[in-house]
Amino acid sequence: MTYYTDNASALFEQYNQANPATLHRDWVSYLPDRPGLACDIGAGTGRDSNWLAEQGWDVIAVEPETALREQAKTQSHANVAWLDDRLPDMSRLRKLGQRFNLILLSAVWMHIPQTSRERAFRILSELLAPGGVLVISLRQGKN
Repeated sequence: MTYYTDNASALFEQYNQANPATLHRDWVSYLPDRPGLACDIGAGTGRDSNWLAEQGWDVIAVEPETALREQAKTQSHANVAWLDDRLPDMSRLRKLGQRFNLILLSAVWMHIPQTSRERAFRILSELLAPGGVLVISLRQGKN
């Protein structure tokens, strides 16, 4: 994943230009009426985490790439907490003992090796609260 580290500044600018309400309009109607605890896995620049926090969610933003995470922290909403962790294990996140009303993986799943996806999905299921929503979107293209 050195691509993200090597291009953190440019990606930060590019990703934050996209409107999350537009990007996520296909699934937002599935969210519960009242915001709760959300986890944005592969949070990158924090764009989606900040958007969710603005909607009233408490968000744990999980990002393994230090360059992106540290830059994102500087512009982070007060209701967003950052964590260095990664799929498939999510060992640090699991140690928190939280279950989430929303888990978002936006343009992350394709980075998980095929051989690790079953384990990753099982762990995501365990982290999801009863009645919670798991959103997995895929990015198509080179990066």
